[in-house]
Amino acid sequence: MKTIEERVDDLEGIYTDLPQLLNARFDEVNSRLNLLDRQTAVLLRDLRDTRGGVTRQLIAQDGEIATIKGDVATIKGDMIGIKCLVEQILARLPKK
Repeated sequence: MKTIEERVDDLEGIYTDLPQLLNARFDEVNSRLNLLDRQTAVLLRDLRDTRGGVTRQLIAQDGEIATIKGDVATIKGDMIGIKCLVEQILARLPKK
C-alpha cells in the first residue's frame, strides 16, 4: 500500500481510491444511523408503554377517588343524622 505522500504524487491513485473510501464512510454512517433508528424505535415504544401505564394508573386512581368521595359523603350524612339524634335525645332529657 502506498503512503499518503506517494498517493498525492499519484493523483490518479487518489481518484481511484476515493470512491472506495467514500463508500466505506457511507457504509459506516449508514450503519450508525440504522443503529440510532432502532434505538429510537425502542425508546418510542418504551415511552408509549409508560404513557399507557400511567394512563391506566390515573384511571384506577380516579375510580378510587370517586369511591372515597362517595364514602365521605355517606359519612357526612351519617354524622348529620347522629347529630340530629343527639339533639333529640338532649331535648328529651330533663333540664336542670
